[in-house]
Amino acid sequence: MYSERELQKQLIDIAQSSDWFMQALSAAEQLGLESWCIGAGAVRNLVWDYLHGYTKPSELPYLDVVYFDSENLSAEREKELQQKLSQINPNQMGASKSGSSSCMA
Repeated sequence: MYSERELQKQLIDIAQSSDWFMQALSAAEQLGLESWCIGAGAVRNLVWDYLHGYTKPSELPYLDVVYFDSENLSAEREKELQQKLSQINPNQMGASKSGSSSCMA
């Protein structure tokens, strides 16, 4: 049985070995949001591909970037972030959501 610390390290190692995932993290970071995360679908695909030895990443219909911004939950802000994500990394489709919503690029 693996300890939580060992599993965390393994997940970090898997993420750091994935070009597409590191690019997704970089793109999300460039949005300049205070509180955000990459959605579970991307993490699931990352781990699944690793465990099954896939060298080509499984197709992901979009990338969720979930964030919290208590001062601006508007649809216009989401659209702005979606466009920014598309410009930062046009090779990945994405989404981002604020609070209970998300922004896609």
